[in-house]
Amino acid sequence: MAIARSVSALLVTGYLSGCATNPATGIAASGQPLGIKTEAEHVAWREQQKVGEIQFVDAAGNNAGSASAYQTRVVNAVKLHWWPTQGGTVIDDQDFFRIARDDRAVAEIEDYRTRAKWLNRVGFGMFALGAGGIAYAERGDTESRTTRIVGGAGVLVALTGALWIYYGYYRTRSSDHVMELERAREAANRYNATLKPAAAGARPPSP
Repeated sequence: MAIARSVSALLVTGYLSGCATNPATGIAASGQPLGIKTEAEHVAWREQQKVGEIQFVDAAGNNAGSASAYQTRVVNAVKLHWWPTQGGTVIDDQDFFRIARDDRAVAEIEDYRTRAKWLNRVGFGMFALGAGGIAYAERGDTESRTTRIVGGAGVLVALTGALWIYYGYYRTRSSDHVMELERAREAANRYNATLKPAAAGARPPSP
């Protein structure tokens, strides 16, 4: 089954994409102010936008229908990337909110990442199960209906598992924020207000 072998090679790449782990390090509060580092990215894409509508009439002047007119236009936007910091050093979101004493945000981030890790682990199991089906089909009689069914099911299960592996891993990255930027700014401002003047003066509160 050449197709199964090709798909298997692609799935191995997904399988090796990584095991999801919580990026929080447990870093302690240093007494330095919390802040937000931001970076704007300008993005552009093309899309079809409706610019009008054409009305059709027959020879007698009666309405014969209409059609929409579209035009390809370039759309520009600004995507804002942000990272929480302590004393100017980038730290993980969960560590940031823990230091800021926002227990609810910490719990929400922990729950989100725990579910992502579970998804990642289940994906590994599904991938292994699917790979077993593919291996069985590779060794079996290619003319057998059972072999073809097992092989096809194995590819489907392995592909689903690979997607779950990647999705779970993706959701545990530090760049995948659970909390909104404004929530982080508010937490930083509240925390910085509790610092001693000398420490708080080292960095102004987040805007």
